[in-house]
Amino acid sequence: MVISQQQLGQVNGCSTMRQAAGDKTVLFQTVCNSLSFFFFSSLSPLHCCVLCFPLGAGRNREVIEYNLPRQCIRDYFPTRKCFVFIRPASERDMKQLETLSDSALQPEFLEQSDRFCQYVLRESKVKMLKGGHHINGRMFGMLAQSYVDTIVSGKVPCLENAVTTLATKENEAAIREGLAYYVAQMEERVKFPAEVAVLSETHGNCEKAALQLFMQRSFKDEDQKHQEQLAAEQVLEQFMDSKKAEAATIVTADKMLTDVQKRLAAEQARVERLEQQHKAEEERSLQLEQRMRDEECSHQEKIRQVEAKMEEEITKMRQEMDRTMECKLKEQEKLLQQGFTEQARLMKEEMDVLQKRGKEREEKLQQQLVRFSGVGGAVGVMQSVCFPHG
Repeated sequence: MVISQQQLGQVNGCSTMRQAAGDKTVLFQTVCNSLSFFFFSSLSPLHCCVLCFPLGAGRNREVIEYNLPRQCIRDYFPTRKCFVFIRPASERDMKQLETLSDSALQPEFLEQSDRFCQYVLRESKVKMLKGGHHINGRMFGMLAQSYVDTIVSGKVPCLENAVTTLATKENEAAIREGLAYYVAQMEERVKFPAEVAVLSETHGNCEKAALQLFMQRSFKDEDQKHQEQLAAEQVLEQFMDSKKAEAATIVTADKMLTDVQKRLAAEQARVERLEQQHKAEEERSLQLEQRMRDEECSHQEKIRQVEAKMEEEITKMRQEMDRTMECKLKEQEKLLQQGFTEQARLMKEEMDVLQKRGKEREEKLQQQLVRFSGVGGAVGVMQSVCFPHG
């Protein structure tokens, strides 16, 4: 955090959170333009945090407005790590800071920057959505874009709606990724003509791997609505249709045969055709029996993976709640030590609400887990998931 003495006073005196955000933007621009830096040479990073974000005592309007941005920072950033930077370059070079090479920057600034980067890479936690789902840079960018687009459109922004939009896009992408993987693996592993047993085994293995890919990427797929669209059996039928020409046997007639030979050849062809029809019926019967066994295996595999996914979500939810409550308790203790009994009481009420909501979310997941684990209900539910086409 690098700020000027003048702008430090502005941050401490801002009247509202919106004003604070605006002042901080102006602060950065003013500092860069005026080159008026305030050096915390005798203060530690911890003291900088204490200096910038102290709470005021009292309950009048001015104190409430003064405390609002600081209280929000305390609530949303329970772990506050401050880094102090010296001026990166000389006063003359600061005007062209973006074009300077690293060699033109102050060595001490480079050391401070390296410590900051190492902390981010080694110590900082991966960003996580409610429910314990980690997000990467691409997903975070999509989340921010959705949130900003809502603001630009004039609507009231809601982070939960932005998360729902992100989840829908990710789940749809997970479906495409899973099906594409299934088709690619079948193309690579199945060589026609293929035996039913080989085809069945390959289909089962590819479907299992595709489902695992989907599970790894999907989140907030309530009631498995998106998983229903991951119907590998339909894709298998399409795959088989595309291979008919490759699997079929083409018979050509010899135009130079005599009449007797032609009649004998026709009779022989009729007998062979009957045999082929009989074999085809037997093959269809075997395929039907094998498909029924494959369906049952598919049902059980999907039940197993759904149960594992739900149990993982419940575990992550508990871990997330434990971390949140631990941070809240520490913050509450600090408030009590500083004499802010009213704020500590409000934080206790907030913790009670968080615990109640967390318990409700966990109970909902537990109910879904019981439904999918039920002996009678699980098969029926998973059949509709695996074979919505009937």
